[in-house]
This record gives sequence, C-alpha cells and structure tokens, in this order.
Amino acid sequence: MPPSSDLENFFEWLSMKCPGVKHTCGIEHCEGFGRAVVARQPVKAGEKVISVPYDLCFTECSVYRHPILGPLLKSLPGASSEQVMCTHILYEYSDPGSFWAPYVRLFPGTFDTLEYFSEDELRFLGSSLRRGKVERRKLKIKRHFDGVLPLYESHRDIFPSAKFNLDTFTWAYNVLDSRAFNITSPEPHLRPGRAARKGSPSEPEVKQPPAGGPERRGEDLVEESLEDEDEDDEEEEDEEDEEDAAKNAGREGGSQEDASDWALVPLADMMNHRLDGETEYGFDVSSRMFEVTASRDYEPGDQIFLKYNSMDTWGLLKHYGFVVPENPYAYVPVQDSFLEDTEGAKDSVFHIAKMRLFTEHELHRNLYVTRTSESSKLLQALRIRFLSEDEFPEYRAALRNVPVSNTNDLNVYQFLMRYCKKALECLQPPEGSDNLPPGSHAWMAFQVFLSDRGVLEAALARVTARYRELCQLIYHGAVTAQILRKMREVQLADPMTPEGDSRVTHQEVAQFTRVSRLIQTMHAHGFCAQPS
Repeated sequence: MPPSSDLENFFEWLSMKCPGVKHTCGIEHCEGFGRAVVARQPVKAGEKVISVPYDLCFTECSVYRHPILGPLLKSLPGASSEQVMCTHILYEYSDPGSFWAPYVRLFPGTFDTLEYFSEDELRFLGSSLRRGKVERRKLKIKRHFDGVLPLYESHRDIFPSAKFNLDTFTWAYNVLDSRAFNITSPEPHLRPGRAARKGSPSEPEVKQPPAGGPERRGEDLVEESLEDEDEDDEEEEDEEDEEDAAKNAGREGGSQEDASDWALVPLADMMNHRLDGETEYGFDVSSRMFEVTASRDYEPGDQIFLKYNSMDTWGLLKHYGFVVPENPYAYVPVQDSFLEDTEGAKDSVFHIAKMRLFTEHELHRNLYVTRTSESSKLLQALRIRFLSEDEFPEYRAALRNVPVSNTNDLNVYQFLMRYCKKALECLQPPEGSDNLPPGSHAWMAFQVFLSDRGVLEAALARVTARYRELCQLIYHGAVTAQILRKMREVQLADPMTPEGDSRVTHQEVAQFTRVSRLIQTMHAHGFCAQPS
C-alpha cells in the first residue's frame, strides 16, 4: 500500500474534476489482493461508481498536447503506441511538478509479470515453448526501446539515461500493459499517422503426416511445436498480441481502428480482477467520461471488481502478473506448421489450392484446444488439411465447420489424439514443484503448467472418444454406432448381456448379440474400448 499522504494527495487531485468520487470509493488493503478499490457508501446496482473525465485520463492524445513531448514524438517516424505512451509515463514519473504526479506516484515500483522472473522460476512453466515466448516478449520490448532510443540520445537534457533506459522502459511498458484501457478517442486528429498499433492481452497456435509414415512424422511435428524454441521472434509475439486483442476487447486490447486510444484511467485502473466482474465500464465519447457502473448492490467496505478480460492463465500472468487457478478460459495453442504438410507434391494444383485456402481464410490463427472443445479454426484447418482430391470439392463444408466425411474426421481426430498424447509426454512436472510457496513467481509459473496439463488431459479424453466413435462408424456402420450409444445411455451392468433390461427390445437383443462379437474383435485389435 502507498503511504496515506500519497493517497490523500491523489484523491485531492482527483476531486478537482471528480468532486464526489472520494465519497463513493476509497483505496484500502484487502487480504489476498493488496491494494483494492472499495465502496465508502452504499451503492445500488445501476449507479455510477466511478466517473473520470477524459482530461484526467493519461492518453496518447495527452502526449501530443504536451508542449515538449508532443513535437519531439511527432518527429519520430512511425512511432508506435508503446513508444509514445512509455515515454509519456517515464517523463511524467520523473517530473515532481507534473500535473499527473499525484497519480503516477501510485504506480507500483515493480511487477510480477514474466519479464521479472528468474530463469529458475521460469523453468516451472514446464514447456520450452512457453519460455521461448517470454524471451520473444523481452525482445519485443527491447525493439520498441531501440526504436525510440535515438530520440532519447539526441535530447539527453530531456531524457537523461538514468531515467530513460531499457530497465525503466520495461517498467513503463508493464505499467501500460497491466493498466491501460482501450477507448474511442474524442480527439483522433491529434495523433499523427504512424505504424499500426499492437494490442495487448489470448487466442492461440501441429502438423499431420503424409501417407507412409504417420506415426513417426506426427511425433516429430508435436516435438517441434512443444519442445523446440520458436525462432520467429518478435513477429510471432506481435501476431499473438493481435489475436489477444481481437479475442479480448476491453481493458487491454479491442478495436485497432484509427480512433482507438490507450488510456490510463485514475482510480479505475486500480480495481482488481474477478471473473464475474460485478461492474460494467466504458468510455462515453459524447460526455467525454470514463464510467464504471455497479452491476449489484455494494455496502461500505465491499471491494469493487472489474473483469479485465476473458483470458487464459498464461495471458493473465503475462500481462497482469497474477493467475486464476482452474481458469475456465484456459486453452493450449496448436502450432500451425501442420498446414504445410498437405497431401501431394508441393507444386501440384491440389497442394497450391489448399495453401490458398489456408491463407485466404486465415486458418493459421486461433488454433487451440480447451477443456471442452477444439477451436472452430483448428477443425476447419485440419479438415482441409486432410481433404483427399476426391473430397476437395467439399471444402466449403469444412469452412462451415461441417464434417466432410467420416474418413476425413477420423484423420483429424487421429492427429489431435497423437498431438495431445505427445504434448503430455513432453509436459513433465519440473523438479521441486511439490512445495512451492503460494503466490511466489515459481508457484504462478507452475499454475500455467498445471493449466496446460489439465487442458491437454481433457482434450485427449475428448478427441480419443470421438476417434473411437468414428472407428465404430467406419468399420461397423451407423446402425451399430447407434446401438453402442444406446448401450452406453442405458448404462447396462453388463453391456454384452442386455436381456434383463426393460428398455431394450427383443430385436435389439438379437442385434446386441451379433454386435458384441464385433466389439470384442475390435477391442482385441485396439480399435475401440468396450462401452461402459
């Protein structure tokens, strides 16, 4: 918690344009959260909890209005949002007389995001793919810093090296990444044209074998995606952030249109995250106010939460520095390198047509599995990947997420089954993970490992069940599969002797007798498990 004098100065500063805010909300220490925004008086559902005028928001447009920073940053060709905002944060933080001094003084001195983890702590992520992403994020931050460094070096009287260096820039980047909201700017004309902005905060990223060696090739491809550290460096990190922004419009990310603006909103950006949120928030362009509205009644002393984003465990740790165990939004990315391994020669019309479909429909993005499903893009991409030449005219069905054929889907789920198996083999618990202190960096990294493993185990069970059902459909026909399904539904004590169950007809008894022999043969050859 910051000193009480700093909090008093902050609320006094905030009250200049938000007269009632200090009577509605306060900042207190809450167990398990640290600093928290709490209600100071009863608040009814539908009432405004916080209303902050645009002029008090710390935005890109406020940088360009600045008499010193504005002209300098306008002179920087293609300045990114990160470069502009991080420079703004560092400049105001280092100036005791800054208009924003009472606000920026409350910024945390350090963070629990992945850039601040030691190598020993990062090993508890379990996956070298995850560790590789941490390194790419560090490289991305350095790239932004290197882009603005010439401006700093040419104006050291304004940007002294003690306060404008890679370490302080990394800190400012985390301030921005963990606190910024994405709003529609009421002053887009103030921002010069520049490189497209990258968002912040998760959607996700296997390969399947050509005919002749599926098993070995499938293992190789999974190893490449889960064990090898990618070498696509910053560009892949940027693509990942774009996907995050598209998936998680709101606190960090959202619209990437020219009118969008990053904004640090005093007090609102100090609210903690909870999945149910219990508030609604947004920026009203007409009134130029950022408003937080209660979704339930609050009593004095109740903590007021925001829902930052529908983000997985990895994304929360990467962007905000905390984790939510048993996160319902957890997923595991599937690498898109399997798209290159289509059937046929690389220069064949068939291969070229498939690659064109992958590109035109952006099937290299949003490829992932969750505890309950596969992403629609992943199924689309895999169904097209396994189209035979005879089936290719049916590619539109694959793009509509409609199964093309049982054989095509069998290949899809066989691939997913092998992928999940190999991924779990690669994902072994790091040594020393049994007694990690809750809340420590190592413990939070291990929660990402547990999340990944839980998702993969659930996905493996699901795709294996579907694969076996497809085996039944292909080898025994649809009627047999329906009988087997009914056998599972009625939950017979002995599915091979259904005579005693009143829900089964005499005709079905005869069918069960014939089918049971086929099932036992299939089970003996590993095609499917006996129903239970």
